[in-house]
Amino acid sequence: MGNHNLNRREYGARYYETRTITEIDVLAERILADVPFLLDAEVVPAGVDFSMHIVANVLLRLQVGGLSDEFIFADPISHRYSKQAVDLLGYLNILMESYNWVNPGELTDRRFFCSVYLVSEADYHSAFWTPGVVRLL
Repeated sequence: MGNHNLNRREYGARYYETRTITEIDVLAERILADVPFLLDAEVVPAGVDFSMHIVANVLLRLQVGGLSDEFIFADPISHRYSKQAVDLLGYLNILMESYNWVNPGELTDRRFFCSVYLVSEADYHSAFWTPGVVRLL
């Protein structure tokens, strides 16, 4: 990603535990293994499953399954997220970012990009849902 000013980077709380991991798939596996032990039961409902997709070797997408559509969507027609779903997305994004580093002055200077995706009931019950797996896309 070019020359960057390393002194301006901001490091997440869990970066130092994983600083020697240089391959994105290995980091994804570590995060996926850690996530169940780091969850706040007040924000994350019991019984959820996680998987991770790696997109273009730079985006880590945490997949969250096992949630009811009623939990995820405020309106099933528009598919607008509910308040509790928005809270969950924010919480899990912060958790993911705790493994990251970022240079606020250079938007592309970061360890990885991340996102969280809430899997609908239909997708969760499909043959494509594989909990506990890191998948390269």
